[in-house]
Amino acid sequence: MSDLSAWHDAWAGVAAAAVSDAVASHGLAVGARVLDVGTGGGVALPALANAVGPDGRVVGIDIEASSVALARRRVGDYPTISLEARDVGSVIGTTAPGSVDAIWAGDVLWRNYFDNPADLVRRLVGLLAPGGILAVFTGNWYSSRFLYGHPELERRVLAASARRWAVAHDGDATHHEHAPAWLEAAGLREVRMQIYPMVGTATGSNWVEWQRYLQVGVWPDYLAAVRAHAPDVGMEAADAGRLEALITPGTPRYLPAQPGYVAFQPAMLVAGRRCSAQGTRNAHSETHYGIYAFTPASPLALVDPGVDRFTGTMVFLESHKRNEFLVPPARDWADVARFGDCRRPCCCRPSCRSGCCCWCTLASPAIAMPACCAMSPASP
Repeated sequence: MSDLSAWHDAWAGVAAAAVSDAVASHGLAVGARVLDVGTGGGVALPALANAVGPDGRVVGIDIEASSVALARRRVGDYPTISLEARDVGSVIGTTAPGSVDAIWAGDVLWRNYFDNPADLVRRLVGLLAPGGILAVFTGNWYSSRFLYGHPELERRVLAASARRWAVAHDGDATHHEHAPAWLEAAGLREVRMQIYPMVGTATGSNWVEWQRYLQVGVWPDYLAAVRAHAPDVGMEAADAGRLEALITPGTPRYLPAQPGYVAFQPAMLVAGRRCSAQGTRNAHSETHYGIYAFTPASPLALVDPGVDRFTGTMVFLESHKRNEFLVPPARDWADVARFGDCRRPCCCRPSCRSGCCCWCTLASPAIAMPACCAMSPASP
């Protein structure tokens, strides 16, 4: 319990500002109903409660009772927050569809927690009211830089950490970086991704919190990962010794004590909104919500407009259908006009197979045409 408490406190020290900014980006309505899935130490609960105001309600759930106890200690007596030690599956099964205005999932949609994160997203979306928001937040650990100046070493260390925590391999659809695709597949709209950089430097106002986070959360994980999986990621004993020298406080090579040291972790938020009045959806019928397309007019249409006036220039495009062109102008003409007309432009155009030409003059809007022109494909 003490190790878990220390880790959550250290994480909150560096992540609280990024979490608050991410929550604020949604513009949650006052009085909204919010579900915090996998609340952990409750780092997002204060920001969520402040966003929905005294008339709102925030429910935080976590399968670990110890984490719920830490979250309860963090939020104190917030009257709008309630906490439950429950599995997310049971919550989904007992919550009425459409009864939640927003769902926050912070660092929980990982394959080592759920075999099929995309399916869980789909089930969570079913709880959202029309216009509701699902927000997936992650600290994005495996894109972090804590060993500045040693990129190759850090790449191998993070690879070892990924094996330690059974993170999905490259190309696996359960990898957390596929979160945007999960939200889109679940039918959410306006899906967007945003990065909230967390930066620690010796001159920063939160350097004390960053030092604690490195010593409590980062360095122990790095050491444990390398000791367990160094051979799997191509690390030799010399690499492990170099890492230990760089991350052991009090040693001459301790990295955070070096001039210009920077720690960087790019927290990532992926969020989407359920359509207002989404209702029951049918994937087949949705494909028939197509678009209108128009054929462009060629410059030569000044000479010969061709058959566009009779066939139309607008067509409706939709899946597995071949639609005809719509609303040809000739449909509204008098019957006599369908025999064609004579254009004013002074030009000469081929008008029959024999090569004779028909001259249109500016003087008269109607002229007699050779009999051969009546049979010409070029005649209107």
